[in-house]
Amino acid sequence: MRVLRSLLRVGACALVGVIALAATISVEAANGYYNGLKLPYAAGLGRVVVRSTGHGPGRHAVDFGMFYEDVLAMYSGRVVAVAVDALTGGKFIIVDHGDNYCALYLHLDKFYVLVGKSVQQGEKIALSGNTGQSTGPHLHAAVYRKSGGACGAAGAGNEVMMLFDEHPRAELQAGDWVTSANGRPIAPYYPSLDSVASHSLLVKWNDYADNEKGFKVERRDNKNGWTEIATLGENAISYLSDGLAPTTQYCFRVRSFNEAGASAYSNPVCAATKADEPSQLVVASAHNPIAPSAPLVTTIAASLSADETTSTPAGAALVYNAFVSLRLLLEQAGIASVTDGDD
Repeated sequence: MRVLRSLLRVGACALVGVIALAATISVEAANGYYNGLKLPYAAGLGRVVVRSTGHGPGRHAVDFGMFYEDVLAMYSGRVVAVAVDALTGGKFIIVDHGDNYCALYLHLDKFYVLVGKSVQQGEKIALSGNTGQSTGPHLHAAVYRKSGGACGAAGAGNEVMMLFDEHPRAELQAGDWVTSANGRPIAPYYPSLDSVASHSLLVKWNDYADNEKGFKVERRDNKNGWTEIATLGENAISYLSDGLAPTTQYCFRVRSFNEAGASAYSNPVCAATKADEPSQLVVASAHNPIAPSAPLVTTIAASLSADETTSTPAGAALVYNAFVSLRLLLEQAGIASVTDGDD
């Protein structure tokens, strides 16, 4: 009995290991699911699941509430069908994933691809619509097993559960609201300029993407076109542009990027740098006896004639120089009269 229990424990551990291994398979799995998919609409957008398993027993297709929007490939592959089924599916596309599975996109309004084209995950392939047997604009998407090595028709017998990277732990159900991370990130919104100085400007923006790898900042002035000046990491929301010329207008724009490419640009934002502040440096001269570069008495003494400095006794000269210094200070302050003479 103890031996049997030990064998059962070993068998259970082995079974757990097999299940864990199966959970790491990124494409094909024996238990009827397909993962590694991304949602079929642009990154940053959230859409509701209109219907899922409600299509019927054994069905795993998902209807997304997409109102005439770009449809993105859920997985990379090759387009093997671009056609019209007027009675049921309307305009549809089939993409062969290159393994034992295919993806079906129904009720489309426009096609963006032709048969034979290789598409990357996140690439635009169509515009969602309301063609065929449809009660309103939406996208019907499904992944199904091939039949005889070819992408045949999809249905209850061969549709598999779709697990999306944005919702990886369970099959989507009607009413789920899911945000996409597929394709290029969305553009930054509402850039602004802050901390305006004579030689720098602080650029700020709002980051609404959740799949960007970073941001690129571009700048232009009155003489030159757009030039990329900085590449920043993910979640960045500001950049200090320095080394600028004073009283010059500069414009900035920002876009996000990831492995799929770059977003559209934000709207440009412009501002002029401030003028340089006047210098506060004090220059020493005979008319400026308080300059820090020369002692006060020495500066005033240098302004006297040679006869005055040589004919006056040393003690009297010092008293006289101090008196003149005080008078000049008062004149500069507007207190003493500039003219000589007794009152």
